Amino acid sequence: LGFLLGDIVWNSKKPIYWGAIINDISVLMPKIHVARGNHDGSLEQFESTFGKSYKSFVHKKNLYVIIDSNLDEWNISGERYKTSILVKKADIGSHFGLRVQGEYPNRLDAIFNLETGMVKEASVGGNFDNLKATMIPLGSGWYECILFGNIKTNNIKIILGPTSKDKRSKSWEGAATENCEAFFIPSSLKIEEVLE
Repeated sequence: LGFLLGDIVWNSKKPIYWGAIINDISVLMPKIHVARGNHDGSLEQFESTFGKSYKSFVHKKNLYVIIDSNLDEWNISGERYKTSILVKKADIGSHFGLRVQGEYPNRLDAIFNLETGMVKEASVGGNFDNLKATMIPLGSGWYECILFGNIKTNNIKIILGPTSKDKRSKSWEGAATENCEAFFIPSSLKIEEVLE
């Protein structure tokens, strides 16, 4: 597993540079993931060669998120993002929390009730905005838990896990007053730009 962290070509307007790097990378693919640098040409050119400039994947139980820092002056902002994960109620407890957090107090939070299939509560903090939380039933007790919102930062953390039914959305990750469990699929965690 390897990453190229941008500026893979010095001058994206000269085809000779692209040909050489694509040839070199083809020997290593698919284990090399490429992030777009400021010398790597237009978004369209980059994505036609390497795929989406924003993507996430799980490898050996670790989540990797690749972002395109060229958009909006090095900020993930102004656009709407969808953060989602697949979750199922376990034997103990029935609630699950999901947070997308930038520098404190910037964040999106929601608590999902895995017993009723409804969002218990959602809240927004700092300069993140336009929050919507929802659940989509997938069958056999599984749900896609989703947070939509405008994320205005170049650095995020995802915090998730089971929580007590008495918790509020701004403090769901604190110490629980009851035992609680949930099943979730780590590789299902996605952060996607919402194109409207």
